[in-house]
Amino acid sequence: MKTIIAPTDFSDNATNAVRYAAALAHQVKAKLVIVHIINLPSTPIEYGTPFLPCVQLEEGYAQELNRLSKGLQLSHGFGLEIETDCQYGHFLANLNETVKAKAADLVVMGTKGVTNFLDKLMGTNTSLFIRMMACPVLAIPSDAVFSGIRNIAYASGFDCGETIPLQRLFRIAEPLQAEVSIINVQTESQSNIFCDNHVIRDIAKNFPDKDLSIAQIQGKDIVGGLHQFMQDKQAEVLAVSIHMRSFFESLFHRSISGQLIASPSLPLLALPDKPYRKLYLKAKTEEIILEPAE
Repeated sequence: MKTIIAPTDFSDNATNAVRYAAALAHQVKAKLVIVHIINLPSTPIEYGTPFLPCVQLEEGYAQELNRLSKGLQLSHGFGLEIETDCQYGHFLANLNETVKAKAADLVVMGTKGVTNFLDKLMGTNTSLFIRMMACPVLAIPSDAVFSGIRNIAYASGFDCGETIPLQRLFRIAEPLQAEVSIINVQTESQSNIFCDNHVIRDIAKNFPDKDLSIAQIQGKDIVGGLHQFMQDKQAEVLAVSIHMRSFFESLFHRSISGQLIASPSLPLLALPDKPYRKLYLKAKTEEIILEPAE
């Protein structure tokens, strides 16, 4: 990893995520870019009146970013490279453009908590945000503290679309020297063992030199199986791919998301499976403003 982006609205949750991102960047010797996006109003105050950015407002936020940056450098030493970026625009579109411009490897965002994030992940705005991102997104609960990442559990649907998400995952895991534990939970209603064995062989063949383990376990439900597996492996991060919508939605349906993880301080890594696609926003879509959860 060379570049990590951490958007902030200066809330406690966002600031904690920035601290997490700084510690992560320091460990892997990556540059940290802290971004604050001042949202443009959806409509002008008066019809036909153009919006004029407030210089004082922008300067104030820029100073706040600089204070945050200096505090992090004092904590981690000036060997940590930090860049700050204050800009006007719409959060979703601007963050995507920043990811492209900075060639970011990871976006780290604050959340109110795992349950809150999983709920919002199924919402229109956040789902669009995750799907349009050019790089993985690491969601950090409000009380998470970075203490190293030694094991990443990857929840797999064991289909044929695992290669790109796993490639993205190993780019994150290898600088951390973290093991990737691939887990598939078979419920009583599933009976595709033959197909799954084929997928397991393909994963082992495609990633022969990677630090990984593959497990398939039986469980009454996916949530319970994942819960037990992550406890057994002492995983610090749960990674998921969004390439298979049906599996993703069944895994993180709102009604069961609160049962997924025992500790609310476990980060969630969302892995897109497609390269960046230019975001074309229609007039109505441009009014959507996505901000980190308060």
